[in-house]
Amino acid sequence: MDKLDSKGWMMWFHRMELLARMGIADEVPEIKRQINRLRSALRKSGAKFAEKLSHPYFTHWNSYTGLALEENWKSPSRRINDLTFRSLLILNNADM
Repeated sequence: MDKLDSKGWMMWFHRMELLARMGIADEVPEIKRQINRLRSALRKSGAKFAEKLSHPYFTHWNSYTGLALEENWKSPSRRINDLTFRSLLILNNADM
């Protein structure tokens, strides 16, 4: 996770949202470890996803590939809100 670029993070969020919804996050050690790292990163950054990401995929998410909280990422706060929402959704759906 430390070496993910913006495209890698987009794919990570998409995959983890689906895996967390399926309820298998707690059963697969690697998935559980990654979700715990996400939780730790949120704690260190004051409960916000602070990683600076920018990739066209983030602006094209829809009901098929993920629910976008913000309509665009023109301001840093909208980017942070969207990624924080996704992070909390993963943690909630993983029941961890």
